[in-house]
Amino acid sequence: MYRQLMDVYGDVSCMDVKNVRKWCREFATDRIESHDEERSRRLSIYGESVVKVEQILRENRWITPNDLCILVPDVSRSTIHRVLSEKLQYRKVCARWVPRMLREDHKRQPSL
Repeated sequence: MYRQLMDVYGDVSCMDVKNVRKWCREFATDRIESHDEERSRRLSIYGESVVKVEQILRENRWITPNDLCILVPDVSRSTIHRVLSEKLQYRKVCARWVPRMLREDHKRQPSL
């Protein structure tokens, strides 16, 4: 089977032997479709962690990621960093967390 796939698709776009054997086993048993089966979803605390981190950040803009790790112990340091930089789009300026893109109404507000 693998050699037939190699003849048709070539080296670049052909799946490896391990996957070909896996799919052959699946179809030899009961499988009739090549679509992915429904899987149980992993529980995500990402949404909850965004809310927690944002609430703490609004109270104290000078907080460090290490302090956030202590205050939110169920979230890893890498997740906290991802929440700060990607989801909330904050960055550190002069030891203070600020939004990455300030809107006009933010620019008019006096800074603390």
